Amino acid sequence: MSALTQILAATPLWVWAILGYIVYMGGAQLRERAFARRRLILLPGVWMVFGAWGIERSFALGAAPLVVWGVGLALSFALMRTSRWPAGARFDASLGQYLVPGSALPLALMLVIFVAKYALGVGLALHPELGEALPAALGFSLLFGLIGGALAGRSANILAKA
Repeated sequence: MSALTQILAATPLWVWAILGYIVYMGGAQLRERAFARRRLILLPGVWMVFGAWGIERSFALGAAPLVVWGVGLALSFALMRTSRWPAGARFDASLGQYLVPGSALPLALMLVIFVAKYALGVGLALHPELGEALPAALGFSLLFGLIGGALAGRSANILAKA
């Protein structure tokens, strides 16, 4: 059995359930959808907490990884706000919901988070010393911050349509 096969076979079933849910939720965003304000606030918040929790849990390096995560989050949020993405999003007052055109980008961002967290988990399982490697901590922290900021910025752009 190859190393990759062993890693995949040892992955808990709940991890695959999360991947399935991500694919389902991201796939639904390929077509136009209506979102309530609460959901537009909650979803990026969940991804940000997931990212920060993963960093804090994975690395024993004090505040530096969380600071880098915060910098990535702020930079990505600011860039996303200036992009005005997603174009075509609008608020429908009669429904009280935001109508958002379909896009593959939310699915791609969520999959990047999943794959990065999976890779980090496997890396830490195989090489626990990775939890004390500053370059790895800062790299993953920056990546999780950038993606969290992009998702939060997207929601902020949509919410600004009201």
